[in-house]
Amino acid sequence: MWALNSAGGAPPEGDLDAARGLLDPGQEITTSVARVAAATAARLRLQGPPLDDPRPPGRGVVLLAAAVGARGERRAAELARVVPPPRTAYDLLSYHAVAGAAVPYAEGLADVLRDSSPLTGTLDRPGPSGAPGCDELIDRLRSDGPARRLLTLRFAAPVTDPAQYGWRGETLAWLRHEDVGLVLDVYENALVHHRAEHERMARAAWRAALAGDADAATPVATWWRALAELESAAPAMLRARRQLLDYHEWTNLFRRVRTMEART
Repeated sequence: MWALNSAGGAPPEGDLDAARGLLDPGQEITTSVARVAAATAARLRLQGPPLDDPRPPGRGVVLLAAAVGARGERRAAELARVVPPPRTAYDLLSYHAVAGAAVPYAEGLADVLRDSSPLTGTLDRPGPSGAPGCDELIDRLRSDGPARRLLTLRFAAPVTDPAQYGWRGETLAWLRHEDVGLVLDVYENALVHHRAEHERMARAAWRAALAGDADAATPVATWWRALAELESAAPAMLRARRQLLDYHEWTNLFRRVRTMEART
Protein backbone atom coordinates (compact mmCIF):
# COMPACT_ATOMS: atom_id res chain seq x y z
CA MET A 1 0.00 0.00 0.00
CA TRP A 2 1.06 3.58 -0.68
CA ALA A 3 0.93 4.47 3.03
CA LEU A 4 3.98 2.30 3.68
CA ASN A 5 6.00 4.78 1.64
CA SER A 6 3.90 7.89 2.22
CA ALA A 7 6.96 10.05 2.86
CA GLY A 8 7.57 9.91 -0.87
CA GLY A 9 4.98 12.59 -1.68
CA ALA A 10 1.38 12.82 -2.76
CA PRO A 11 -0.71 9.64 -2.85
CA PRO A 12 -1.50 8.18 -6.27
CA GLU A 13 -4.82 9.03 -7.86
CA GLY A 14 -7.34 6.72 -9.49
CA ASP A 15 -11.06 6.27 -9.75
CA LEU A 16 -13.83 4.21 -8.20
CA ASP A 17 -14.83 2.28 -11.31
CA ALA A 18 -13.74 -0.99 -9.71
CA ALA A 19 -15.22 -0.18 -6.28
CA ARG A 20 -16.87 -3.58 -5.93
CA GLY A 21 -13.45 -5.11 -5.50
CA LEU A 22 -13.04 -3.18 -2.27
CA LEU A 23 -15.47 -5.51 -0.55
CA ASP A 24 -13.05 -8.43 -0.94
CA PRO A 25 -9.55 -6.99 -1.49
CA GLY A 26 -7.81 -10.35 -1.24
CA GLN A 27 -5.08 -11.77 0.95
CA GLU A 28 -2.27 -9.63 -0.47
CA ILE A 29 -4.02 -6.39 0.46
CA THR A 30 -5.03 -7.78 3.85
CA THR A 31 -1.39 -8.62 4.55
CA SER A 32 -0.32 -5.16 3.42
CA VAL A 33 -2.81 -3.57 5.82
CA ALA A 34 -1.28 -5.51 8.70
CA ARG A 35 2.21 -4.37 7.66
CA VAL A 36 1.05 -0.75 7.44
CA ALA A 37 -0.42 -0.92 10.94
CA ALA A 38 2.72 -2.49 12.40
CA ALA A 39 4.99 0.01 10.63
CA THR A 40 2.91 2.92 11.90
CA ALA A 41 3.07 1.59 15.46
CA ALA A 42 6.86 1.41 15.18
CA ARG A 43 7.12 4.90 13.69
CA LEU A 44 5.05 6.32 16.54
CA ARG A 45 7.10 4.29 19.04
CA LEU A 46 4.12 2.38 20.35
CA GLN A 47 4.98 -0.97 21.82
CA GLY A 48 3.15 -4.02 20.57
CA PRO A 49 0.43 -4.75 20.91
CA PRO A 50 -0.47 -1.05 21.01
CA LEU A 51 -2.95 -0.05 23.71
CA ASP A 52 -2.86 -3.72 24.84
CA ASP A 53 -5.08 -4.61 21.90
CA PRO A 54 -3.69 -7.50 19.81
CA ARG A 55 -6.68 -7.79 17.47
CA PRO A 56 -5.70 -7.48 13.78
CA PRO A 57 -6.81 -4.57 11.63
CA GLY A 58 -9.94 -4.87 9.56
CA ARG A 59 -10.52 -3.85 5.97
CA GLY A 60 -12.05 -0.44 6.54
CA VAL A 61 -8.74 1.19 5.72
CA VAL A 62 -9.04 -0.18 2.17
CA LEU A 63 -12.14 1.97 1.67
CA LEU A 64 -10.33 4.95 3.18
CA ALA A 65 -7.38 4.47 0.84
CA ALA A 66 -9.75 4.21 -2.11
CA ALA A 67 -11.36 7.50 -1.14
CA VAL A 68 -7.93 9.12 -0.98
CA GLY A 69 -7.02 7.74 -4.38
CA ALA A 70 -10.26 9.04 -5.88
CA ARG A 71 -10.05 12.43 -4.15
CA GLY A 72 -10.69 14.22 -7.42
CA GLU A 73 -14.19 12.70 -7.59
CA ARG A 74 -17.31 13.85 -5.77
CA ARG A 75 -17.89 10.25 -4.70
CA ALA A 76 -14.63 10.20 -2.72
CA ALA A 77 -16.07 12.17 0.19
CA GLU A 78 -19.20 10.02 0.15
CA LEU A 79 -17.07 6.89 0.37
CA ALA A 80 -14.90 8.30 3.17
CA ARG A 81 -18.02 9.10 5.19
CA VAL A 82 -19.19 5.49 5.15
CA VAL A 83 -15.85 4.00 6.17
CA PRO A 84 -16.59 1.95 9.30
CA PRO A 85 -15.19 3.39 12.53
CA PRO A 86 -11.92 1.77 13.63
CA ARG A 87 -12.59 -1.08 16.04
CA THR A 88 -9.09 -2.08 17.08
CA ALA A 89 -5.85 -0.32 17.94
CA TYR A 90 -4.34 -1.56 14.68
CA ASP A 91 -7.35 -0.09 12.88
CA LEU A 92 -6.53 3.27 14.47
CA LEU A 93 -2.97 2.98 13.23
CA SER A 94 -3.75 1.84 9.70
CA TYR A 95 -6.38 4.57 9.28
CA HIS A 96 -3.87 7.14 10.49
CA ALA A 97 -1.21 5.84 8.12
CA VAL A 98 -3.48 6.65 5.20
CA ALA A 99 -5.38 9.71 6.44
CA GLY A 100 -2.45 11.40 8.18
CA ALA A 101 -0.24 11.16 5.12
CA ALA A 102 -3.01 12.23 2.72
CA VAL A 103 -4.38 15.29 4.57
CA PRO A 104 -1.75 17.71 3.19
CA TYR A 105 -2.56 16.63 -0.38
CA ALA A 106 -6.35 16.37 -0.19
CA GLU A 107 -7.61 19.81 0.78
CA GLY A 108 -11.21 19.17 -0.17
CA LEU A 109 -11.23 15.82 1.60
CA ALA A 110 -9.04 16.66 4.61
CA ASP A 111 -11.76 17.22 7.19
CA VAL A 112 -13.61 14.05 6.16
CA LEU A 113 -10.35 12.12 6.56
CA ARG A 114 -9.80 13.61 10.00
CA ASP A 115 -13.31 12.58 10.99
CA SER A 116 -12.80 9.07 9.62
CA SER A 117 -9.47 8.60 11.43
CA PRO A 118 -9.67 9.49 15.15
CA LEU A 119 -5.92 9.19 15.64
CA THR A 120 -5.33 11.65 12.80
CA GLY A 121 -7.88 14.02 14.28
CA THR A 122 -6.26 13.75 17.70
CA LEU A 123 -2.68 14.32 16.59
CA ASP A 124 -3.64 16.96 13.99
CA ARG A 125 -7.08 18.39 14.74
CA PRO A 126 -10.59 16.96 14.46
CA GLY A 127 -12.85 17.51 11.51
CA PRO A 128 -16.30 19.08 11.96
CA SER A 129 -17.82 16.04 13.67
CA GLY A 130 -14.74 14.26 15.02
CA ALA A 131 -14.11 16.01 18.35
CA PRO A 132 -16.11 13.59 20.58
CA GLY A 133 -14.26 10.58 19.16
CA CYS A 134 -10.93 12.34 19.62
CA ASP A 135 -11.77 13.18 23.23
CA GLU A 136 -12.53 9.52 23.88
CA LEU A 137 -9.31 8.46 22.20
CA ILE A 138 -7.27 10.90 24.29
CA ASP A 139 -8.56 9.14 27.39
CA ARG A 140 -7.30 5.84 25.98
CA LEU A 141 -3.96 7.24 24.92
CA ARG A 142 -3.16 8.90 28.22
CA SER A 143 -3.78 5.66 30.11
CA ASP A 144 -1.08 3.82 28.13
CA GLY A 145 2.59 4.63 28.77
CA PRO A 146 4.01 4.80 25.22
CA ALA A 147 0.82 6.36 23.84
CA ARG A 148 0.87 8.96 26.60
CA ARG A 149 4.40 9.86 25.58
CA LEU A 150 3.30 10.19 21.97
CA LEU A 151 0.46 12.49 22.98
CA THR A 152 2.78 14.60 25.13
CA LEU A 153 5.38 15.10 22.43
CA ARG A 154 2.86 15.85 19.68
CA PHE A 155 0.98 18.39 21.77
CA ALA A 156 4.25 20.05 22.83
CA ALA A 157 5.38 20.70 19.27
CA PRO A 158 4.55 24.12 17.77
CA VAL A 159 2.11 24.31 14.89
CA THR A 160 1.14 26.94 12.35
CA ASP A 161 -2.51 26.06 11.74
CA PRO A 162 -4.72 28.23 13.99
CA ALA A 163 -7.26 25.42 14.19
CA GLN A 164 -4.59 23.07 15.53
CA TYR A 165 -3.56 25.62 18.13
CA GLY A 166 -7.17 26.03 19.16
CA TRP A 167 -7.84 22.30 19.41
CA ARG A 168 -4.74 21.59 21.45
CA GLY A 169 -5.30 24.58 23.71
CA GLU A 170 -8.89 23.64 24.44
CA THR A 171 -7.84 20.04 25.08
CA LEU A 172 -5.11 21.08 27.51
CA ALA A 173 -7.58 23.36 29.31
CA TRP A 174 -9.94 20.41 29.74
CA LEU A 175 -7.16 18.03 30.76
CA ARG A 176 -5.85 20.29 33.50
CA HIS A 177 -8.90 19.19 35.53
CA GLU A 178 -8.47 15.51 34.64
CA ASP A 179 -4.72 14.94 34.27
CA VAL A 180 -2.65 17.89 35.40
CA GLY A 181 0.56 15.85 35.21
CA LEU A 182 0.10 15.33 31.47
CA VAL A 183 -0.59 19.03 30.94
CA LEU A 184 2.57 20.06 32.78
CA ASP A 185 4.56 17.45 30.86
CA VAL A 186 3.35 19.02 27.62
CA TYR A 187 4.40 22.51 28.63
CA GLU A 188 7.74 21.33 29.97
CA ASN A 189 8.52 19.51 26.73
CA ALA A 190 7.41 22.55 24.75
CA LEU A 191 9.84 24.84 26.55
CA VAL A 192 12.73 22.37 26.68
CA HIS A 193 12.57 21.17 23.07
CA HIS A 194 10.73 23.88 21.13
CA ARG A 195 11.26 27.14 23.01
CA ALA A 196 12.58 29.09 20.02
CA GLU A 197 9.62 28.18 17.81
CA HIS A 198 7.11 28.96 20.56
CA GLU A 199 8.84 32.29 21.21
CA ARG A 200 8.56 33.17 17.53
CA MET A 201 4.84 32.39 17.51
CA ALA A 202 4.35 34.34 20.75
CA ARG A 203 6.06 37.43 19.32
CA ALA A 204 3.73 37.37 16.32
CA ALA A 205 0.72 36.94 18.61
CA TRP A 206 1.87 39.78 20.86
CA ARG A 207 2.23 42.08 17.84
CA ALA A 208 -1.32 41.23 16.83
CA ALA A 209 -2.63 41.75 20.36
CA LEU A 210 -0.89 45.11 20.75
CA ALA A 211 -2.36 46.15 17.41
CA GLY A 212 -5.82 45.31 18.71
CA ASP A 213 -6.25 42.17 16.59
CA ALA A 214 -7.48 39.69 19.18
CA ASP A 215 -8.62 37.20 16.54
CA ALA A 216 -5.08 36.78 15.21
CA ALA A 217 -3.62 36.40 18.70
CA THR A 218 -6.27 34.06 20.11
CA PRO A 219 -5.07 30.69 18.70
CA VAL A 220 -1.58 30.97 20.23
CA ALA A 221 -2.95 32.46 23.45
CA THR A 222 -5.46 29.62 23.77
CA TRP A 223 -2.66 27.07 23.62
CA TRP A 224 -1.23 28.58 26.82
CA ARG A 225 -4.56 28.90 28.60
CA ALA A 226 -4.12 25.85 30.83
CA LEU A 227 -0.70 27.02 32.03
CA ALA A 228 -2.02 30.51 32.78
CA GLU A 229 -4.90 29.03 34.77
CA LEU A 230 -2.54 26.76 36.70
CA GLU A 231 -0.24 29.69 37.37
CA SER A 232 -3.15 31.42 39.09
CA ALA A 233 -4.68 28.39 40.80
CA ALA A 234 -1.64 26.29 41.76
CA PRO A 235 1.62 28.28 41.51
CA ALA A 236 3.45 25.88 43.83
CA MET A 237 2.77 23.06 41.41
CA LEU A 238 4.46 24.99 38.62
CA ARG A 239 7.43 25.89 40.82
CA ALA A 240 7.95 22.19 41.50
CA ARG A 241 8.60 21.58 37.80
CA ARG A 242 12.30 22.31 37.40
CA GLN A 243 12.16 22.61 33.60
CA LEU A 244 9.16 24.90 33.59
CA LEU A 245 10.92 28.27 33.59
CA ASP A 246 10.39 31.73 32.10
CA TYR A 247 6.91 31.09 30.76
CA HIS A 248 5.33 34.44 31.64
CA GLU A 249 5.56 35.72 28.06
CA TRP A 250 2.90 33.16 27.14
CA THR A 251 0.70 33.24 30.22
CA ASN A 252 0.58 37.05 30.07
CA LEU A 253 -0.36 36.79 26.40
CA PHE A 254 -3.35 34.67 27.31
CA ARG A 255 -4.46 37.17 29.96
CA ARG A 256 -4.04 40.08 27.55
CA VAL A 257 -6.19 38.39 24.92
CA ARG A 258 -8.80 37.36 27.46
CA THR A 259 -9.04 40.98 28.62
CA MET A 260 -9.40 42.17 25.02
CA GLU A 261 -12.17 39.66 24.40
CA ALA A 262 -14.00 40.73 27.55
CA ARG A 263 -14.10 44.32 26.31
CA THR A 264 -15.74 43.46 23.01
